[in-house]
Amino acid sequence: MGIYTTYFEDASSEVVDICRKAVDFLEEQGAELVDIEMAELEEIRVAHIVAILGEFRTGLKQDFAEHTRELSSENALLLATATQFTCDAYVTANKQRARSISYLQDHVFDKVDVIITPATGVTAPEIHHNHLKYGFSQTSLTLDLMRFVSIGNLTGIPCLVVPVGYDSQGLPVGLQIMGRWWEDHVILRIGNILERFAEGHLRKPQVYYDYLE
Repeated sequence: MGIYTTYFEDASSEVVDICRKAVDFLEEQGAELVDIEMAELEEIRVAHIVAILGEFRTGLKQDFAEHTRELSSENALLLATATQFTCDAYVTANKQRARSISYLQDHVFDKVDVIITPATGVTAPEIHHNHLKYGFSQTSLTLDLMRFVSIGNLTGIPCLVVPVGYDSQGLPVGLQIMGRWWEDHVILRIGNILERFAEGHLRKPQVYYDYLE
């Protein structure tokens, strides 16, 4: 298991502490922890915004033109922002995608089978009644919630999030496992072991549907 400590700890202290305990549990089960480095994380974050949001905007071009008033304010703002992306920006973002894929292949997955991070930088924010009516957009909060998804979204590596505990407010905390392309079975095996860590402590949400029954 690879952990880039600077990246792993770029989350709230409660999230980091809970995720660290889950990592300790995996070590107790026989996993080997390896310190790794992740290059160009800021470039990946920006490329992720340009590439993914630009693709959203292109795919929803007609809907955006015909149903703008039906969109929530934050989604309308995001799609409107994407109209300002240039072809040069999109090409540059995809060059970064290729660089990041090569870096993972040559400098990360040559040393480890999986990368471990928290699932989010913070736990879920409260949804106020006015948010449901008018929407809500706060860039800093969005960055906190999406801090650890850019690598997987941009490069296409398989990722799995497993619940591993709760913060002091009772909100769930997850650990993210990222693996090599086409090796989903590896992260699923680790996830299966990790489920034992919180076994007996996880609580069903008030609204819960078991899709396997």
